[in-house]
Amino acid sequence: MIRKIIGNILVGLLLPFLFLVRWWPSTYDAIFYGVYKYYDFHITSLSEYLYEVYGRDFMISFIFPLLFMLLPFQIIKDGYYWKNRQALTLWKKMLVFTGIVLLEVMLFVRGPIYDYYALYLGSAIGIGVPISALLYLLIDRYVEKIANEKL
Repeated sequence: MIRKIIGNILVGLLLPFLFLVRWWPSTYDAIFYGVYKYYDFHITSLSEYLYEVYGRDFMISFIFPLLFMLLPFQIIKDGYYWKNRQALTLWKKMLVFTGIVLLEVMLFVRGPIYDYYALYLGSAIGIGVPISALLYLLIDRYVEKIANEKL
């Protein structure tokens, strides 16, 4: 149980950086070249730039995925395990998490779905597959191993 909590918190800390992928090139320029471009703000230091891009809304960007992505994912995985007495396979976990992310993106990102369906699907796959694989490595592999030894 502690492993699930700590693993989800660590992944939750990583997700805000994935959500702001569009700022990665500017962040790269800020770190390595000292070019601080963030809308029309006048920024003179790296710490000020990082605060404006990542720090200002970090708690909201941290709590949102914990409550609306990672918690439902854990509930679905645990419910499937208790119902069938076997864990989901890794590709099914990736599919479930990608589906959750796709649903969240479609609900909370502005724009009509028919204009941005490729963007929605691409962002859901780009976030869902690596994060579910990371959750498998951090949590599920160990938990499933312990559960199989108890049987």
